[in-house]
Amino acid sequence: MNDNKIENYFFYPDNLNSKLLFFGWPIKSIIIIGLGIMLSVLLFLVARMLTPLMFTIIYAIGSFTVEDVSIFTILKSLVNYLFLVQQDYYWEDEGGAIIEKTKSQSENTNTH
Repeated sequence: MNDNKIENYFFYPDNLNSKLLFFGWPIKSIIIIGLGIMLSVLLFLVARMLTPLMFTIIYAIGSFTVEDVSIFTILKSLVNYLFLVQQDYYWEDEGGAIIEKTKSQSENTNTH
């Protein structure tokens, strides 16, 4: 056997479908943050306004991504769960059959 054989090793990321990140931000967010900072500095120099810089910093913090989850995705899921998506409730009757009632049906039904 040849003991001097060179083997090639390839290292792949754990999730090939994940977004490309640059120091924790997606590339689209980096562009938006950069443009926001440039506009904020320009508005600060001209009109002494700090509000655009504040919004840019809030966007930068909210779009920071760790393992494909950012604060904005958490807030989006929370709003969908609480306000936008219909909730379903499931339970069994005495015979073991599953009864399904949605949130709107349970609000209209008088249960004692």
